Amino acid sequence: MTRSALLSAMFVSALLLSPAAMAAAPHDPGRGFSAYAHGDFATALKTLKPLAWDGYAPAQYDVGQIYDNGAGVPQNATRAAAWYRRAAAQGYAPAEFRLGMMYEEGLGVPQNYEQAYIWLDRAARHEVGARQTAIERERDRAEAMLTPRQRRQALAVENNWHPIPDARSLSRLAILSPAPGDAPPHG
Repeated sequence: MTRSALLSAMFVSALLLSPAAMAAAPHDPGRGFSAYAHGDFATALKTLKPLAWDGYAPAQYDVGQIYDNGAGVPQNATRAAAWYRRAAAQGYAPAEFRLGMMYEEGLGVPQNYEQAYIWLDRAARHEVGARQTAIERERDRAEAMLTPRQRRQALAVENNWHPIPDARSLSRLAILSPAPGDAPPHG
């Protein structure tokens, strides 16, 4: 398990099982999160994917984790990044962090330190304490790879960014469209 995957697991454990996260779900995600936590990835994917397509960020993140780790499915970093991007676009810190790390490492997306810096900075802004400090360290590593011009551009993007509140509209954006073979359910 990579350093970033281990940190991602730490962040999500605190957030996904919180009463606030469970109450915010449009459907009852408990079965899917429980299945994921107990290693029943087939049930987790079957339960969480409809919630993810409905725009529920914690479910999108977990679907990304399933593909990222190859948990019950073939490992697919490109699909994982697409799911993380959906959740990150809503301001979901664990997804922002993982997407930033994928950009830093070039996993499932082209290596891009500017994008890594942007997503890691967003994640750091949503965290506190030790988690924030750990993310800031990763953000600073990405920042060290930027030219002054790239840093200015990243800061300009960051200063004008706001989470997308209507998650269902994400499928209309080309950057968040389904990965090949990963289409939303019909109906």
